[in-house]
Amino acid sequence: MNIITYEEVFMIKAISDAEWDVMRIVWTDGNVTVDDIANKIDPKHGWQLATIKTLLGRLVKKDMLSTERDGRKYVYSAKMSECEAAREMADEFADKICTKQRASAIAELIRRSDFTQEDIQMLKDVLDHKTVETKVECNCVHD
Repeated sequence: MNIITYEEVFMIKAISDAEWDVMRIVWTDGNVTVDDIANKIDPKHGWQLATIKTLLGRLVKKDMLSTERDGRKYVYSAKMSECEAAREMADEFADKICTKQRASAIAELIRRSDFTQEDIQMLKDVLDHKTVETKVECNCVHD
């Protein structure tokens, strides 16, 4: 009997913090090799090449990266933009929080973040055009 995981059911590309670090390099540089990542990854990780290869393999398996052979090396490129990944991550975040707590969670994210004047104006515009609900139903599990 095959057991289907949550990620397979909802097609969520849940990636670890380490995989996210690798993806940020790929999104910045475009096409990268293992050596490119090794040269750019934060030294505090202390990753060996084998660790980077493992992370890249996981990201290929999760369909976040494509790979192409170039001589003796493999070149990796993103199959999803950082903006698309952030949107997907925001959806996952929102789905995990009670609908009645989302505004508080978003407010806390805003308090913890740095913004340009343009960013603040964009947030104001989003709120100005948001449809007002008269009642927000709790989506928590109840007995």
